Amino acid sequence: MDIDRVRRLIDQIYRKVDDHRNMPCLLPGNGLFLVRHRPDEDTPPHTICYGHLVARCLLPLVKDQLFYASWSGDETCVKMLLDASATKDTTAWRLDNALYIATVFGHLETVTLLVREGADVNAEVERDNVLCAAVDAGRTDITALLIKEGADVNRQQGALVNALEVASRSGRLDIVELLIKQGADVNGQSATGTALCAASYSSHLNIVMHLVEAGADVNANGAYYGTPISAASATGSLDIITYLVEKGADVNAPTGSFENALQAAIIFQQDSVVNLLRNYKAELSPKIKFKRCLSCALPATHKPVI
Repeated sequence: MDIDRVRRLIDQIYRKVDDHRNMPCLLPGNGLFLVRHRPDEDTPPHTICYGHLVARCLLPLVKDQLFYASWSGDETCVKMLLDASATKDTTAWRLDNALYIATVFGHLETVTLLVREGADVNAEVERDNVLCAAVDAGRTDITALLIKEGADVNRQQGALVNALEVASRSGRLDIVELLIKQGADVNGQSATGTALCAASYSSHLNIVMHLVEAGADVNANGAYYGTPISAASATGSLDIITYLVEKGADVNAPTGSFENALQAAIIFQQDSVVNLLRNYKAELSPKIKFKRCLSCALPATHKPVI
């Protein structure tokens, strides 16, 4: 692929998104992408979807040749573009965004090249960091490479999550094992909670067990998930609840949005979980019991939110 062809392809993509509508674009070698234009923002972002994978980029990058070459995984073209601009306009932000895109689409050779040319393995692109992007996309090889090149395994993606939490939520035990081996904090807190809370909420028993064996706190509390047992209660994961109780989880521990795991199970209508937790002596406070009785006594249209 020569540079002129890259330029023509980028211009073609750019023309397809100038009318503020969602436009499908068929790109060589990469299948069908959806480019969504939101003209109501100062810097209109585009969302490029590939299957279940979503990568966010800013409008100016759509016309960037290095960006597209990294997107397509054409290592030769990436090298040509880097060589051509080595004494002119290669800047860190171009390399970092190219690294992010190559990471998301799994182009290991391109990632290796961009890192060698100076891309920042701890870069953040549109609030996402490169390591979390690799983990979320399930790119074990790229995750290992980024860590080897200095990526911080405990770096948070904005204020929301870290790489271990992403892997735990996604059910990727192999990546969880890799991150812990490379120094990830099993009790690292984000704005949403911990890796154990994420695994419990997502019903990944194997990851829950691995995290606990690695030292994760079974009573850790987070703002979004609450405690691991309340997260499992909300999604009806009986096996995880049983395991956590065996490992010392407190069924009556106060939790993020609920009084305890029992209230979470009641609100999410997990009847089997309610019965299980009551067998473990879970209780609601008199105040919550009164509200629940009042809710049951009123017509459905007048029921208060507990």
